[in-house]
Amino acid sequence: MLYPFAGGGGPHSFFSRWWTWPLPPARPLQFVCEWPAFDIPESRAGIDAQLILDAAQRSIRLWPENQD
Repeated sequence: MLYPFAGGGGPHSFFSRWWTWPLPPARPLQFVCEWPAFDIPESRAGIDAQLILDAAQRSIRLWPENQD
């Protein structure tokens, strides 16, 4: 799951922040998008998933995981 949770910008730039779960495995990661209702064909973009894994290591856990 990939979910946007913050973003903003102006007429010449934009930033966004995303949340993902579960973390992807350490290998190339492909994003695929298609929106036929708006005549947007399938398009793909790829990144090295290690970028996401490195960012996750810098995150701060606010609550412990359930200990049930």
